[in-house]
Amino acid sequence: MTQEWQKAQRPSERESAERVAEALDAAQVERIIRRAVELQVDEDLAMPALEEPALERIATELGIDQEHLRRAIAEAKTDLTRPETTLLDRLFAPPSITESRIVHGSRDTVEARIIGWMRRHEGMRMRRRGESGALWETDPHIFTKVRMGLRMG
Repeated sequence: MTQEWQKAQRPSERESAERVAEALDAAQVERIIRRAVELQVDEDLAMPALEEPALERIATELGIDQEHLRRAIAEAKTDLTRPETTLLDRLFAPPSITESRIVHGSRDTVEARIIGWMRRHEGMRMRRRGESGALWETDPHIFTKVRMGLRMG
């Protein structure tokens, strides 16, 4: 009787093969989750904005590493919309240039390196500093112009 009970509780080879065939790979799981979120958003167009702590809880539930989440948040916050370049921009130069990158390191260390590089090698000076970046302009000092002209930077 015990063997019959164990046999009844143990899945057959066919059932095991069906379960393996039903297992989803990582790409499928990602597509399914993405589609489920799209369906949820479509259904609830009045979805409230989420604050970072709520987003962190959701990411934790989904098993997303907090470091990856923080990087994704930083990338989303610094996403700058760039205007289309015109023929004049390509022939001469656009009136301003905007660039952004996500780099590894502490904020203080990275900022110090950028400031040093921009001053020494690009002949620029910081005009304004904000939470999401800085505004730079050409340094008008005569020594900077001479140094840059002689490529001494």
